[in-house]
Amino acid sequence: MAITNRDIWDYIDYVKDNPNDTNKWIKLLVSKIAIPVLKSDDYYLDEERYTSAIAYAEANYYKLFPYQKFIYAFAFIRRKDNDLLAFSTIIVIMGRGNGKDGMMMPLMNFLQTPLNGIHNYHIDIVANSEKQAIDSFNVVHDMLEENKTKFSRKFKWNMETITDKATNSELRYNTSNAKTKDGKKTGAIFFNEYHAYETYSQITVFTSGLGKIPDPRKFIVTTFGYVRDGPLDNLVKTIKRILSTGKNELGYFPMYFCLDDDSEVGNEDAWIKANPSINYMPVLKNQIKMDYIEAIDTGQPQLMSEFKLKRMNLLAAETEHEVTSWKNIEATKREIPDDIFASDFIVGIDFSKLTDMASVSFVTKRDGMYYVIQKTFFNRQSKDFRRVKAPVEEWNKMKICGMNFFELIDDVEIKGHLLTKFMSEMMNKGANITGIAADSFRFSIIREFIEKDLGFNVNDRKFLKLTRPSDIMKVTILIDSLFNNHKIVVGDNPCFRWSVNNAVLVPIGRGNYEYGKQEQRSRKTDAFMSFVHAMTMADALIDEKPADLSAFKVYTY
Repeated sequence: MAITNRDIWDYIDYVKDNPNDTNKWIKLLVSKIAIPVLKSDDYYLDEERYTSAIAYAEANYYKLFPYQKFIYAFAFIRRKDNDLLAFSTIIVIMGRGNGKDGMMMPLMNFLQTPLNGIHNYHIDIVANSEKQAIDSFNVVHDMLEENKTKFSRKFKWNMETITDKATNSELRYNTSNAKTKDGKKTGAIFFNEYHAYETYSQITVFTSGLGKIPDPRKFIVTTFGYVRDGPLDNLVKTIKRILSTGKNELGYFPMYFCLDDDSEVGNEDAWIKANPSINYMPVLKNQIKMDYIEAIDTGQPQLMSEFKLKRMNLLAAETEHEVTSWKNIEATKREIPDDIFASDFIVGIDFSKLTDMASVSFVTKRDGMYYVIQKTFFNRQSKDFRRVKAPVEEWNKMKICGMNFFELIDDVEIKGHLLTKFMSEMMNKGANITGIAADSFRFSIIREFIEKDLGFNVNDRKFLKLTRPSDIMKVTILIDSLFNNHKIVVGDNPCFRWSVNNAVLVPIGRGNYEYGKQEQRSRKTDAFMSFVHAMTMADALIDEKPADLSAFKVYTY
């Protein structure tokens, strides 16, 4: 056996001996990643640095739990052939309150010191908010403040930077104006609460500075959050692939703590799967129990959703106020047939105001499936443009069925003819518009464009439907069923997925609902709502079937 460290094998034995205490992802990490490396002659543990890190953390912070020592150890495993780190990215996903900062910041502090032995090994704490970054930084800052006599000769510090005098290694936090950090020489990056990132812009700025200092590392620690289709979702997909296959070219070491499924939420004994510190922290255990009781007793779906998401790390945590689950939203990401254009379509149009965002959805039905081709416009001059953190510049370059589904406009407003231009393009491809639905209060803004540009008779009430809240209320059940049964196909349209996830179901009494927004200015719903408007005319759709050529025979003479 190549690596025999007792701390490592004690935790592996614990996982094997207590199968109910860990989820399938931890078990896979042990069986497909950890054990093969430990038994291989190609790797070794840097024992001196590892034992020094443990001693430093426990002498100056607190006694580490077994799973935390396990994580520390794999940060110091190296390849024998080139002496590079075997795992350059350490990932810890766990429930809220388990001491992520308390576990990782002593290690960040250690990496600054002569015990690690690398000069100018700067460590950047990166977070989406200043509070998150400062909270992590203060773990080390407060320890130094409490032990000034012991550390004043070794470190110098202020409220922004901590510097080891011997190695000149800085610990610093960063949040705002990420572009100014491009190219910074960095030894390690500590990404805190990774779930909060909606794009990769700040992430890539900091990672570009890695590789100029020996032993470049990334540490990613987070709970789950409400941002979907972003960096964390992508990271989780990669983690699951690595743990399922054992193929780990990226050098990830992912400790992914969560419940195995939703049925375990009410099982107190299962909570340890998402909260590995629970048996070492009685206060945490009690608080989690109180959170659960409160969610049950109040009957508030928001509280139960928060409990599942933040305490149990259930990524697909659902509430009665969500339009649908993320699994169902992702199911819309399927290919649209090439011949779909030669179909009858109903069209939905949505816009709050043409100075902001507008969307047009074409919907057709084939073999019980609802196919959606849409285009959304977003005005750069909108007051909300900077508030929206979605990767709109990337969307602006993407296409579905050879057509742009998203377009950025830089004008005083989104001109109505842009909407009709898209509608005309669809008609030129063969689309037959059998009806148009739009908000009754705002249709007058684009009425003239529909008449002049397309030649439609907007006075024909069979063709034009001016939707009211009662119309939308009636289709919420249908839309819910279509999502649940994966009957909606939109292609790879991240704007649509983002828009659905931004929407909420708002109860209006007697078991009825209407659609609202999670947040009025930054969480836009126009792409989804244009689909909703179209669906108010769903009764007019004829279920088309593709041509069946199987009955035709080929005759040769």
